[in-house]
Amino acid sequence: MTAKLDATNYLQWSYEMEHTLRYRGLWGLVAPVGSTEAEPILNGPLRSGEGAPHGAAEPHSHEESTEPTEDAGSADDKANMITRAAAAAERRAQELEEQDARSAQATAVTRREKDMREGQARAFIMVHMKAHHAGRLRGARTAREVWEALGDQFRSKGPAREINLRHSLDSIAMGDKEPVVAYFIRGWTLAWELEEVGAKISDRTLRAVLLAGMRERYSMTVEVLPSNRTMTIEKTLEDLQAAEERLVLARQRKTKTDRGHGSNAALAATGEWSAHRDAQRDHRWRKARCYRCNETGHIKRVCPKKAADMSSADDQTDSDSSGIAMLA
Repeated sequence: MTAKLDATNYLQWSYEMEHTLRYRGLWGLVAPVGSTEAEPILNGPLRSGEGAPHGAAEPHSHEESTEPTEDAGSADDKANMITRAAAAAERRAQELEEQDARSAQATAVTRREKDMREGQARAFIMVHMKAHHAGRLRGARTAREVWEALGDQFRSKGPAREINLRHSLDSIAMGDKEPVVAYFIRGWTLAWELEEVGAKISDRTLRAVLLAGMRERYSMTVEVLPSNRTMTIEKTLEDLQAAEERLVLARQRKTKTDRGHGSNAALAATGEWSAHRDAQRDHRWRKARCYRCNETGHIKRVCPKKAADMSSADDQTDSDSSGIAMLA
């Protein structure tokens, strides 16, 4: 499947369509006349003798004469000779008729197959065009005529076409979510179309134009690349792809961190943070031994016995304070 032909994509469309027709075995019906790949189109009614074997002789051309000679012998010998000659001539004529019939049948089958393939090629080109372009092709009867008419209509090599392509290349800019490879392919396509109209763009110029249209997030990489004037455009693409991968990884890490912070905030907001923190603490201290009670599962700082002793001391202090206040 390829994009349908429109007013601005003829070069790319014709390139893809050519390879598709080659894959389907139909390119010979579209290739220019005179090329080694072009197939002849069989048109017109079947002519008499068409398809007959090369060098076939006419009937009776190599047969014996039916006229008796003076030294033919007796009358019976002459009659037998005439009969045999007539039978041989009749068999030869019948064989030639059968050969002509087989040859005509084979030619008709070949013509039907070519006509069918011709219709397939023409229909395949027509369905991959915008509907409003079909009106100009009503006079084209073969796939080759359709292909040539499209080339004459869309393959413009005038100065206006060159100016438009140069403007498109000079103002090229990378999309917000466009991958680096797709952006470079757009640039290569414009350079190829300019070359088709006779304006070749050097790799150095194309590299500078593409770097100027990069997004702001690639600014650090773009600042370093122009200093290396010997770097090819392919190596530039590799470095930018590496920078793109680093940006993707950094974005994934940030998303993961923000997601973790968001989950902690949600736990705190719903009152589940304490339980979550206690569960993490219990899991972390499951093998620890307390230096106060010599039990496992907690440490001295959070020992339950320590908390109980401190509570008892506080109660005693409160009781003594109450007695002193009573005496006073």
